[in-house]
Amino acid sequence: MTVLDRLRQKEPELRDSEFDLDEIAGRVMLKPPGEVISLAAKKKLLQLSSRARARNLADLSAFYLENQGAFNPIGMITDSSGQFSGRDWTGQGHLAGLDLGRTAVTRIHDGKRVVKIDEAPWGTRAYLLGVGAVSGGVVRTVWGNAPVEVLVALIGLDPRLSELPPDAPFVLTYEAHASGNLALQRELKCRFGREVWSANAGPVPERQLPPGSSPILTMAYEFVRPRWVDWASADDKIVERGAEQSEEGPSRMMRVLPSSWADEGSSPSALQSRSSTTRTLRPWSVPGWRVTGAPETVHFAQLYIDREWRNLSYQFELDLADALAVDLEAVQAAAHGVRRLHQALAEHHGTQLADSAFFADNEFQQWTGQPNAVSRFLDSEPPLPEMIKAFLNAAYDNRGPITLHATLPGLFEALREPQARGHRQQKYRFAHDLNGFRYVGGVVGPALWMLQAYQALGASGTELTAFRKALLAWSILTDTHSLHEVLRASHMLEVGVPAERVALSRDGARLHQMTARIFGLGPTLPHHRAYELKTQFLSQSGVNVPKDLAQAIQAAQTGEAVDEKLQARVDVTTAWIDRFGDRGRESLRSLTPAHLAALYIYTCRDYKLFHAYVNNGRFGDVVNRRLMRQRVWRYVEQGAENRGSKMPELLNRDLDFQHAIVTLRRIDLDYVMLRDIRRKVDRLSDKLFAEMAMHVEMVVEALSFLPPVDKAVFWGGELPGPLGGTPTDSPILTENVLYSPRFRSTTENIAVADQFVENYLDEVGDDGDRHAMRGYVSHSNARSIVPFSAGLDEEEVLYPPGVAMRIVGRNIMPSPGTGRDIVVYELQEMPSYPSSAYSYDEGEISPLGS
Repeated sequence: MTVLDRLRQKEPELRDSEFDLDEIAGRVMLKPPGEVISLAAKKKLLQLSSRARARNLADLSAFYLENQGAFNPIGMITDSSGQFSGRDWTGQGHLAGLDLGRTAVTRIHDGKRVVKIDEAPWGTRAYLLGVGAVSGGVVRTVWGNAPVEVLVALIGLDPRLSELPPDAPFVLTYEAHASGNLALQRELKCRFGREVWSANAGPVPERQLPPGSSPILTMAYEFVRPRWVDWASADDKIVERGAEQSEEGPSRMMRVLPSSWADEGSSPSALQSRSSTTRTLRPWSVPGWRVTGAPETVHFAQLYIDREWRNLSYQFELDLADALAVDLEAVQAAAHGVRRLHQALAEHHGTQLADSAFFADNEFQQWTGQPNAVSRFLDSEPPLPEMIKAFLNAAYDNRGPITLHATLPGLFEALREPQARGHRQQKYRFAHDLNGFRYVGGVVGPALWMLQAYQALGASGTELTAFRKALLAWSILTDTHSLHEVLRASHMLEVGVPAERVALSRDGARLHQMTARIFGLGPTLPHHRAYELKTQFLSQSGVNVPKDLAQAIQAAQTGEAVDEKLQARVDVTTAWIDRFGDRGRESLRSLTPAHLAALYIYTCRDYKLFHAYVNNGRFGDVVNRRLMRQRVWRYVEQGAENRGSKMPELLNRDLDFQHAIVTLRRIDLDYVMLRDIRRKVDRLSDKLFAEMAMHVEMVVEALSFLPPVDKAVFWGGELPGPLGGTPTDSPILTENVLYSPRFRSTTENIAVADQFVENYLDEVGDDGDRHAMRGYVSHSNARSIVPFSAGLDEEEVLYPPGVAMRIVGRNIMPSPGTGRDIVVYELQEMPSYPSSAYSYDEGEISPLGS
């Protein structure tokens, strides 16, 4: 019962109602509404829910259908050679033994209907799915009307799906484009990443086939060309294929491509050439891999599940609301809104009735029945929340006939009671989703309706923007809406700037960053403070992080005296400020203790952890976590053998790490003790792995605030491929582009880069699969991080992960040290993607991104 209730909470239409076992059972078993569910069926459902690993009711329904025999041989489709080809869930059994490599197209010739047999556009292998047409997100099947989500989850459980090639498409045997409903196609595309073909198909009658031929599908004739633009969304790529032309028009079928193929042509010729080839699968990465810290990824996701961050996020919104509640522009906008609304109502109902509309609540009793009540109310300079409440009453909420809603019917779209706020009967104010957005009352609610009312009164865009500030203060202080809900509501009325929309499409950290920039808050934001609390430590070099770093930066700007141990850092920071001038001073004001801690940690021995985590992310979390465990265990072995001078700071401050090293040194170590140590190390490694993205993203954010060096930079390294050969496609090197999926350390001193080149020459040796190289960028946008570095003499210039560079020149020349051949790459930074709206920095975006 507990499992069912948990799954019910995930369904929007069920979460706000009482727990009803009959309703849930009927939904899972695909029963018509109102059908009585037997006690035996309920018991069976409860037993199934305790065994099945279901994420939602759709998954549970799929498990139920599997137990009902969805994958029995009676519904299995095989082709003419006996190979598995799909499932027939129509109950008609007319799709067996088909030759999927051919199709038949009907056309009119000399007034007669004839059949032309042609090769199937999807190739020879496919997953044929026999179902009824989709209507309103529901598919007709032999078990009844099944939601699209249930059918897709059921296909994912099919044990025979793996017998098909990984790029074998789905073929649906109903006319999808006749009804214009692509729900099933989209779900299949998103879940499995395969092509989806759909047509009004059925087997060709035997009398129309040559003797001894296997049954094939026929594409029935269409007289009307469908209007694709009426129902195809912008993110789907719809391709028409004209199979045969006649006087009345072509026969057609429909194909939905996975969004990852958006760069391919959609013309019939491109489609035909694509169907005859096999998609190349790259074994070195997982599909959809994005570099950690990339602009299009969610940043600081690990913090959003932390209670401390959620408290800080709520406090940030409260501070914003308190500031806006006394903001002159917001207060004037609220007063102006009340006056304008009163004037509109007075024109229809008279001044006295218009006054009564604003003061229907008990909290306004002192104004009820008073002459010129609204004017006197505003002259008393009431607090902003009271003015917004009065506006709300007169707009729609006094339950009387004198409201703007009653005066102008149809003004408010979807006017309804606001949904319940947050969790725990509206008592929990700290609920955030996994992207870091606090949810309270939803997007559709009082804020949207009041903006609609003010817009209907003729308010300009500037006036709406100012009024939105007043609504933000009122919504947050009264627990009616959260920050992001008010902003999203305003965007529905085209109020706001593109940077807001970008931030709202990403995560809570960038929402706070954008809000602080617009309303003048910060610089320390919730994710900065939460990160700082996790990264305060005394380094192995005796540096108090981040306190000593902040003190040195402050002293470099003010000239105040510091301890002798910090003087070298102060001198380096002073030289850095002299070099970058006002832009450097501005960037230092933007940096918080969290940024200083992250940069310092990176420049310690931890940089290897950063590089490994980001670079191995292309293999997926499972493999990356495993590789992190192996790396941490090697550090434990080094510590036990006293090899290496220093450990990564992220590990060294962990007491379990220190205990594992000490225990591993024991002479009487047996198998049981070793096993326990390894398990303990794996646990701390998993904890580190979960936090690594947070560290990477904080370094990336810090780099976005720093000024670019705008000078030539160099680095030494190695790249795949033979020394004199043409580069072939690889994760980091193609013929024209060099891609750096991890942090790239560079220097402005070419001699330092040449030292690294010599080291890599020794590592590469005579290996023909890789070569030593020196990279060179003439005008670099990398950032100098010397003042924040653990080693002040390194003069490191750093690129964030994910930088792409165009190869301008590629020359083989002898290395300055040993004279052995290396490849010198002259590179040019490629423009950032996506646009500058993703950047943390309020200035111009650089090719670094954010």
